[in-house]
Amino acid sequence: MNVTPIDAQCTGWRDGKMVGIYYPTFQTMKVRKSRNELTILCSAYGYKDAKIELQANRPEWRTPVSDQVDYLAGTLSPYDSMIRIDMEKS
Repeated sequence: MNVTPIDAQCTGWRDGKMVGIYYPTFQTMKVRKSRNELTILCSAYGYKDAKIELQANRPEWRTPVSDQVDYLAGTLSPYDSMIRIDMEKS
């Protein structure tokens, strides 16, 4: 993730539960793969709060039976690996 300003605090939410925290030092937020939408909320002093919603990417099937089971369980669909959030000054 690339978030501006660098000191923003961001959290990831799925189905009303927090599933990830943004680490600005490493510019990452680690979340489990899922076929469900991921909402990222960011806040920083002097900036308007930012909210983005990510849809899981559809997987490419490797072996039909095992991939279908993983997809139905929600463990196969990754989100975009690079996210950019530019927050507006308030």
